[in-house]
Amino acid sequence: MVEIIRRDLPVTRDPFINAQVVPAGIDPQTGEDRFWASTWNSNSGCTGALFTSSGKNKIFRFDKNKQQYGFYGASYQGDEIMWLCGFLDQVTRLDLIGGETVTYNTGLPHDLCLSGFTYDDQTKKLFMCAYCQGDQKRKGFVFDTVSCTTIKVFEDIPLKNNQMRYSLKNNDGTYTMVNMIPHVELLIWNPVKDELDISDCYPVDNHSDFFKIVNNPQGNVYLPYVGWFSPALRKVISGSKAPKEACWFAKQDNVVYGAQWMESVGGCNLVKWDTEQNQVHSFGFVPDAMSYHFALSSDGKIIALNIYGFFYKIDPITGAVETSKKLDSDSVGHVDCLCRINENRLLGTPFISQRFFEMNIRENTGVDMGRATG
Repeated sequence: MVEIIRRDLPVTRDPFINAQVVPAGIDPQTGEDRFWASTWNSNSGCTGALFTSSGKNKIFRFDKNKQQYGFYGASYQGDEIMWLCGFLDQVTRLDLIGGETVTYNTGLPHDLCLSGFTYDDQTKKLFMCAYCQGDQKRKGFVFDTVSCTTIKVFEDIPLKNNQMRYSLKNNDGTYTMVNMIPHVELLIWNPVKDELDISDCYPVDNHSDFFKIVNNPQGNVYLPYVGWFSPALRKVISGSKAPKEACWFAKQDNVVYGAQWMESVGGCNLVKWDTEQNQVHSFGFVPDAMSYHFALSSDGKIIALNIYGFFYKIDPITGAVETSKKLDSDSVGHVDCLCRINENRLLGTPFISQRFFEMNIRENTGVDMGRATG
């Protein structure tokens, strides 16, 4: 007779992966800058983190029964409302005060969305697009947050790449969006006319440097390895390039801050580019971080939340870590692999986190053993 033994899976660090650190307004209690990031978890429901520039944080546990497995796209509306998008067929409205969610159908296919979900404050509209596997077309929608309805559908956007990754507001009220894989191109959305325009395609090898982009006061967008792109002229224009490239995530006066993904050590080197002297200098390192895990606070500090929910506040002048905190983001993830070590011990790996856990089936105990690979 076969004996069935049921045991509890151990909690591990829920992975803040593919979902960028995005601005989320101002904390009403402290007046600090606020940011948002979330995990992916198809077993327990994903975890969201709302955190300030000092590390004060609030954790949101999403409902697996509502299939709230992950929201790679997130955009702050204001008035304590965050809009989330995990798949092209739905958008979710999150109340940051009470934690309530309301989900609306868009009418598009159920295909995975990445980051770059965009809210326009003037028109109160949302835009998102994604590659759809069914007909291999890139589709998109415009969603009106006032009527909570889809007001325009783009059935076949003539893009050559498959993943939208970032959105940056232009001086004229339009948005420049990074679309990548296998190469990189720019999509420009006009929220007033609901029109799209597409730039040339730029062949690049290091896609991690395009997860975020910056612009200068003239509105020109810097593209690593390519140069300065003018959204107004729809072309690359003259201008100095960084002597060493990075994922440039913030600009303050004549200094641009960036993160260089270091695959060999599994973290990011922090750099700053002095555009007047055209020099790039390193000033810090954050372990277990991807290049989209960084932001700049209004007081000039680097803010980071790495894959495993560790918060960092870093002084870019001295490189000192001023604050670090471990967020309460443990959860039971989907198990990708389970191997037997001996009669009583099992080794398992949760989905996409690059960690592993060990279980003792006799004692019904388990522990997160940390990161297994770079």
